[in-house]
Amino acid sequence: MLHSIGPAATDPSLNTFDGAAMSYNFSQVHYIRAIAAIAGGIASGTLGLVFLWGFAFYAALSLVVSGILFASFGRSHDKHFPSLNNVVWDGVTKNLFTYVLFWTISYGMVHVY
Repeated sequence: MLHSIGPAATDPSLNTFDGAAMSYNFSQVHYIRAIAAIAGGIASGTLGLVFLWGFAFYAALSLVVSGILFASFGRSHDKHFPSLNNVVWDGVTKNLFTYVLFWTISYGMVHVY
């Protein structure tokens, strides 16, 4: 369950945010994206995707996760995050390395050994 970030959620003219609530909300989004990157990396390695197909799979996975997050917040994103861009793009590039790590490990375990 996400926390409300403060008075700005009810009155957009106020530019105050609850730092602890925002930190918690961003950590939850990061956790969701990290789990999706791990699962996607294992799936793409098991499927035997190589080079650009693997990166295209990650791009599609990121779009799906962003769509799910957007759908779950809907129009109430301003109660939990300062901007919708923070929800959609936060952690996409950070979790690319996690995806590549699990992609190469699972590819090596299934197709090389």
